[in-house]
Amino acid sequence: MALPRINDDKPIYELTLPTNGKKIKYRPFLVREQKNILIASESESSKESILSMIQCIEACAPEVNIKELSTAEVDFVFLHIRSKSVGEKAKVNFSCTECETPFPISVDLTKILIEGYNKNNVIELNDTIKLKLKYTTYQDSINNIEQIQEEESVTSLIFKTLKLCLHSLEVNEELIMFSDESDEEIDGFLNSLNPEQLEKCLDYVKNLPKLNYETNFICEKCNHNNEVKIQSFEDFF
Repeated sequence: MALPRINDDKPIYELTLPTNGKKIKYRPFLVREQKNILIASESESSKESILSMIQCIEACAPEVNIKELSTAEVDFVFLHIRSKSVGEKAKVNFSCTECETPFPISVDLTKILIEGYNKNNVIELNDTIKLKLKYTTYQDSINNIEQIQEEESVTSLIFKTLKLCLHSLEVNEELIMFSDESDEEIDGFLNSLNPEQLEKCLDYVKNLPKLNYETNFICEKCNHNNEVKIQSFEDFF
Protein backbone atom coordinates (compact mmCIF):
# COMPACT_ATOMS: atom_id res chain seq x y z
CA MET A 1 0.00 0.00 0.00
CA ALA A 2 1.35 3.40 -0.99
CA LEU A 3 1.97 5.87 1.81
CA PRO A 4 -0.43 8.83 1.87
CA ARG A 5 0.59 12.34 0.88
CA ILE A 6 -0.27 14.73 3.68
CA ASN A 7 -1.48 18.33 3.19
CA ASP A 8 -2.75 17.89 -0.36
CA ASP A 9 -5.43 20.46 0.49
CA LYS A 10 -3.07 23.28 1.35
CA PRO A 11 -4.55 26.62 2.52
CA ILE A 12 -4.19 29.49 0.06
CA TYR A 13 -3.49 33.03 1.25
CA GLU A 14 -3.57 36.36 -0.54
CA LEU A 15 -0.95 39.09 -0.22
CA THR A 16 -0.97 42.65 -1.56
CA LEU A 17 2.39 44.05 -2.59
CA PRO A 18 2.71 47.53 -1.03
CA THR A 19 4.80 48.76 -3.96
CA ASN A 20 2.17 48.42 -6.70
CA GLY A 21 -1.00 47.09 -5.06
CA LYS A 22 -0.78 43.82 -7.00
CA LYS A 23 -2.35 40.82 -5.25
CA ILE A 24 -0.66 37.44 -5.25
CA LYS A 25 -1.70 34.04 -3.91
CA TYR A 26 0.57 31.70 -1.99
CA ARG A 27 0.58 28.64 0.24
CA PRO A 28 2.75 27.75 3.27
CA PHE A 29 5.92 25.84 2.51
CA LEU A 30 6.17 22.13 3.27
CA VAL A 31 9.05 19.99 4.49
CA ARG A 32 10.57 19.67 1.02
CA GLU A 33 10.93 23.45 0.74
CA GLN A 34 11.95 23.91 4.36
CA LYS A 35 14.69 21.30 3.98
CA ASN A 36 16.26 23.26 1.13
CA ILE A 37 16.15 26.44 3.21
CA LEU A 38 17.85 24.73 6.17
CA ILE A 39 20.57 23.26 3.94
CA ALA A 40 21.24 26.69 2.42
CA SER A 41 21.38 28.22 5.90
CA GLU A 42 23.98 25.69 7.00
CA SER A 43 26.09 26.40 3.92
CA GLU A 44 26.49 30.09 4.95
CA SER A 45 26.49 30.95 1.24
CA SER A 46 24.56 34.05 0.12
CA LYS A 47 24.05 32.54 -3.32
CA GLU A 48 22.64 29.30 -1.89
CA SER A 49 20.33 31.26 0.42
CA ILE A 50 18.99 33.30 -2.48
CA LEU A 51 18.47 30.24 -4.67
CA SER A 52 16.63 28.34 -1.90
CA MET A 53 14.38 31.34 -1.27
CA ILE A 54 13.58 31.65 -4.99
CA GLN A 55 12.82 27.92 -5.23
CA CYS A 56 10.51 28.21 -2.23
CA ILE A 57 8.56 31.10 -3.78
CA GLU A 58 8.33 29.34 -7.14
CA ALA A 59 6.81 26.32 -5.39
CA CYS A 60 4.50 28.20 -3.02
CA ALA A 61 3.48 31.11 -5.26
CA PRO A 62 3.82 29.79 -8.83
CA GLU A 63 1.99 32.76 -10.36
CA VAL A 64 4.66 35.18 -9.13
CA ASN A 65 7.22 36.18 -11.77
CA ILE A 66 10.31 36.71 -9.66
CA LYS A 67 12.25 38.27 -12.55
CA GLU A 68 9.78 41.17 -12.56
CA LEU A 69 10.05 41.89 -8.82
CA SER A 70 12.67 43.94 -7.01
CA THR A 71 14.78 42.17 -4.40
CA ALA A 72 12.75 43.86 -1.63
CA GLU A 73 9.46 42.57 -3.07
CA VAL A 74 10.83 39.03 -3.30
CA ASP A 75 12.04 39.27 0.32
CA PHE A 76 8.59 40.53 1.33
CA VAL A 77 6.80 37.61 -0.36
CA PHE A 78 9.18 35.06 1.16
CA LEU A 79 8.76 36.36 4.70
CA HIS A 80 4.98 36.21 4.41
CA ILE A 81 5.21 32.62 3.17
CA ARG A 82 7.45 31.88 6.13
CA SER A 83 5.01 33.54 8.55
CA LYS A 84 2.19 31.24 7.43
CA SER A 85 4.46 28.20 7.53
CA VAL A 86 6.26 28.34 10.87
CA GLY A 87 4.61 31.25 12.68
CA GLU A 88 4.36 35.03 12.44
CA LYS A 89 7.05 35.55 15.08
CA ALA A 90 10.68 34.74 14.33
CA LYS A 91 13.69 34.91 16.62
CA VAL A 92 16.68 36.80 15.21
CA ASN A 93 19.99 36.84 17.04
CA PHE A 94 21.81 40.14 17.49
CA SER A 95 24.75 41.21 19.63
CA CYS A 96 25.19 44.29 21.77
CA THR A 97 27.22 46.88 19.88
CA GLU A 98 28.92 47.86 23.14
CA CYS A 99 29.91 44.56 24.80
CA GLU A 100 28.98 42.02 22.07
CA THR A 101 26.70 40.03 24.36
CA PRO A 102 24.25 38.01 22.19
CA PHE A 103 20.59 38.95 22.43
CA PRO A 104 17.70 37.18 20.64
CA ILE A 105 14.88 39.41 19.36
CA SER A 106 11.36 38.29 18.48
CA VAL A 107 10.34 39.84 15.14
CA ASP A 108 6.74 40.00 13.92
CA LEU A 109 7.11 39.13 10.23
CA THR A 110 3.77 40.72 9.38
CA LYS A 111 5.06 44.11 10.57
CA ILE A 112 7.99 44.21 8.15
CA LEU A 113 7.46 46.86 5.49
CA ILE A 114 9.06 47.95 2.23
CA GLU A 115 10.55 51.43 2.11
CA GLY A 116 12.16 53.49 -0.65
CA TYR A 117 9.68 52.81 -3.47
CA ASN A 118 10.31 55.44 -6.18
CA LYS A 119 8.01 55.52 -9.20
CA ASN A 120 10.13 58.09 -11.05
CA ASN A 121 12.68 55.97 -12.89
CA VAL A 122 13.39 58.25 -15.88
CA ILE A 123 16.13 60.87 -15.67
CA GLU A 124 16.39 63.59 -18.31
CA LEU A 125 20.13 63.97 -18.78
CA ASN A 126 19.64 66.79 -21.31
CA ASP A 127 17.17 67.92 -23.97
CA THR A 128 17.79 64.88 -26.19
CA ILE A 129 18.82 62.05 -23.85
CA LYS A 130 16.65 60.25 -21.29
CA LEU A 131 17.97 57.54 -19.00
CA LYS A 132 15.62 54.83 -17.76
CA LEU A 133 16.58 52.98 -14.58
CA LYS A 134 15.22 49.80 -13.02
CA TYR A 135 15.19 48.13 -9.65
CA THR A 136 17.79 45.46 -9.00
CA THR A 137 16.50 41.89 -9.03
CA TYR A 138 17.80 38.66 -7.58
CA GLN A 139 18.79 37.60 -11.08
CA ASP A 140 21.19 40.55 -11.03
CA SER A 141 22.44 39.54 -7.58
CA ILE A 142 23.06 35.91 -8.53
CA ASN A 143 24.94 36.86 -11.70
CA ASN A 144 27.15 39.39 -9.90
CA ILE A 145 27.26 38.15 -6.31
CA GLU A 146 30.97 37.27 -6.29
CA GLN A 147 31.99 40.70 -7.60
CA ILE A 148 29.70 42.44 -5.11
CA GLN A 149 30.94 40.42 -2.13
CA GLU A 150 34.58 41.04 -3.03
CA GLU A 151 34.05 44.79 -3.28
CA GLU A 152 35.51 46.57 -0.27
CA SER A 153 35.03 50.19 -1.31
CA VAL A 154 31.60 51.66 -0.57
CA THR A 155 31.90 53.98 -3.57
CA SER A 156 32.78 51.12 -5.93
CA LEU A 157 29.87 49.06 -4.58
CA ILE A 158 27.45 51.93 -5.24
CA PHE A 159 28.72 52.24 -8.82
CA LYS A 160 28.38 48.48 -9.37
CA THR A 161 24.79 48.70 -8.12
CA LEU A 162 24.15 51.67 -10.42
CA LYS A 163 25.30 49.60 -13.40
CA LEU A 164 22.78 46.91 -12.44
CA CYS A 165 20.04 49.58 -12.39
CA LEU A 166 20.68 50.79 -15.95
CA HIS A 167 17.81 49.78 -18.22
CA SER A 168 17.84 51.86 -21.41
CA LEU A 169 18.82 55.15 -22.97
CA GLU A 170 16.59 57.17 -25.27
CA VAL A 171 18.65 59.30 -27.65
CA ASN A 172 16.66 61.40 -30.12
CA GLU A 173 13.81 58.84 -29.91
CA GLU A 174 16.22 55.94 -30.55
CA LEU A 175 16.18 53.30 -27.78
CA ILE A 176 19.48 51.79 -26.64
CA MET A 177 19.32 48.83 -24.23
CA PHE A 178 22.18 48.58 -21.76
CA SER A 179 21.83 44.79 -21.82
CA ASP A 180 23.15 44.93 -25.40
CA GLU A 181 26.22 46.96 -24.48
CA SER A 182 29.64 45.88 -23.20
CA ASP A 183 30.99 46.79 -19.76
CA GLU A 184 33.54 49.02 -21.47
CA GLU A 185 30.81 50.98 -23.27
CA ILE A 186 28.73 51.30 -20.08
CA ASP A 187 31.72 52.49 -18.07
CA GLY A 188 32.48 55.04 -20.79
CA PHE A 189 28.90 56.31 -20.65
CA LEU A 190 28.91 56.69 -16.84
CA ASN A 191 32.31 58.41 -16.89
CA SER A 192 30.94 60.96 -19.36
CA LEU A 193 28.23 62.21 -16.97
CA ASN A 194 28.68 65.50 -15.19
CA PRO A 195 28.41 65.63 -11.36
CA GLU A 196 24.80 66.84 -11.40
CA GLN A 197 23.66 64.05 -13.75
CA LEU A 198 25.54 61.44 -11.73
CA GLU A 199 24.01 62.66 -8.48
CA LYS A 200 20.49 62.10 -9.88
CA CYS A 201 21.46 58.52 -10.74
CA LEU A 202 23.01 57.88 -7.34
CA ASP A 203 19.92 59.26 -5.58
CA TYR A 204 17.92 56.54 -7.33
CA VAL A 205 20.37 53.86 -6.15
CA LYS A 206 20.35 55.14 -2.56
CA ASN A 207 16.54 54.93 -2.50
CA LEU A 208 16.10 51.44 -3.94
CA PRO A 209 13.28 49.48 -2.23
CA LYS A 210 14.35 47.50 0.82
CA LEU A 211 12.79 45.79 3.79
CA ASN A 212 12.41 47.89 6.89
CA TYR A 213 11.89 46.77 10.47
CA GLU A 214 13.19 48.83 13.36
CA THR A 215 13.29 48.01 17.04
CA ASN A 216 15.68 48.25 19.97
CA PHE A 217 16.86 46.29 22.97
CA ILE A 218 18.69 47.10 26.20
CA CYS A 219 21.63 44.84 26.87
CA GLU A 220 21.15 42.88 30.10
CA LYS A 221 24.88 42.93 30.74
CA CYS A 222 25.91 46.56 30.16
CA ASN A 223 22.52 48.35 29.86
CA HIS A 224 23.47 49.78 26.47
CA ASN A 225 20.46 50.73 24.33
CA ASN A 226 20.86 49.05 20.92
CA GLU A 227 18.98 50.12 17.82
CA VAL A 228 18.17 47.30 15.41
CA LYS A 229 17.29 47.67 11.75
CA ILE A 230 16.44 44.69 9.54
CA GLN A 231 16.64 45.24 5.77
CA SER A 232 17.21 41.79 4.25
CA PHE A 233 15.64 38.34 4.29
CA GLU A 234 19.10 36.93 5.09
CA ASP A 235 18.73 38.19 8.65
CA PHE A 236 16.26 35.29 9.07
CA PHE A 237 18.60 32.60 7.72
